[in-house]
Amino acid sequence: MGALEGLNRAIAGATRPIALAPAGGGSKGTKGGKGTGAASGENRFAEEMARLAQEELRARSDLSTNAAERADLAKQMLESERAQRIAQIENETAYTREQKDAQIAAINRLYGKPAQVGKNGEIIAEGRPGLLPQQVNRDLEFRQNAIALSALEAQQATLEAQVDLETKGKRNDPSAAPSTCNRRSSAPGWTRPLRPRASPNRRAPN
Repeated sequence: MGALEGLNRAIAGATRPIALAPAGGGSKGTKGGKGTGAASGENRFAEEMARLAQEELRARSDLSTNAAERADLAKQMLESERAQRIAQIENETAYTREQKDAQIAAINRLYGKPAQVGKNGEIIAEGRPGLLPQQVNRDLEFRQNAIALSALEAQQATLEAQVDLETKGKRNDPSAAPSTCNRRSSAPGWTRPLRPRASPNRRAPN
């Protein structure tokens, strides 16, 4: 948030209209020329700070692997762009107040308009979400749903693998296999053969 705060301070110091030097030139216009040069220097400084802030936020977003953090950085970049574009409009002396208000209204529709807070922290006017922040929120929701779905699929695959291992373990366990005798005696249609008995009236040969 430090980059965005620094950018807002830099832009706030360069939002006043640029003073034009009086016509006619000469030494009398030297004072006006200095004022114009100072204002132009402040504007260039604010624009450079805006570019640096954008680069810092973009670098942090590229390094982040968290979807929510990347969405927050994207919103910060949008806020930075909104402040910079409004400052450029306010500094444009060729536009009338009505033209500036029309352009700022279009920017607010794109970037949204933050809530206006009073000195005591009370909300004077509610903020309005813009089209670009809404797109960021939609992308974040899509990524979060995709991550949740991938986690469920991974959990299901783990459970299925555990069931397969348990099934294979039972098949390969020797203690679980039936013995040979029991298997033979329990075979259907098989009976143990009877031994012949000797007849009591039968005599042994002489």
